[in-house]
Amino acid sequence: KNFWYPVAFSSDLKEDTMLPIDCFEKPWVIFRGKDGKPGCVQNTCAHRACPLHLGSVKEGRIQCPYHGWEYSTDGKCQKMPSTRLLDVRIRSLPCFENEGMVWIWAGDAPPSATIPSLLPPPGFKIHAEIVMELPVEHGLLLDNLLDLAHAPFTHTSTFAKGWSVPSLVKFLTPSSGLQRLLGSLSKLIWNFVLPCMVLSTIGISKPGKLEG
Repeated sequence: KNFWYPVAFSSDLKEDTMLPIDCFEKPWVIFRGKDGKPGCVQNTCAHRACPLHLGSVKEGRIQCPYHGWEYSTDGKCQKMPSTRLLDVRIRSLPCFENEGMVWIWAGDAPPSATIPSLLPPPGFKIHAEIVMELPVEHGLLLDNLLDLAHAPFTHTSTFAKGWSVPSLVKFLTPSSGLQRLLGSLSKLIWNFVLPCMVLSTIGISKPGKLEG
């Protein structure tokens, strides 16, 4: 748990909106505070346990749809209609925004000062941001992404069409994490960064000679 986890694209977290997520089998909800910075709080009101994502975000506070209790991004209840305001707080997680992603720290240890990066390698640009929800345990999905030898057999109609079966898959361990190279080919490089990030560099065109 004691890692930074990317949970949403910054572009998907608009002002006065929220995104419910599940992390380690617990419900959370992400929204932006009055200062525009993202926050992550438990997706359960302290009053009657109503899911907060069914409510709304107003002036940087998430409002419960049941009795209107409002919480700031640090989990503190700021408004209790029809009753005296008490010192009530729901759990919140360390949350920050970096390079177009929203990150949370799900563990109990103090957050790491090391800031993760998902920027593409030099010379590459981001052309699309895609979110897919799959009913798969994340460890199994990571295993699939790091298993390069299956590509010539499974992805024959897409990027691996025409590829030969690799005779060798090399494993390297640079300081940034585990790295795999497919045989002697430079067109496929996988970088695994703890705990759940796989950065893929795939070349799908053959090198040619620039003329003219």
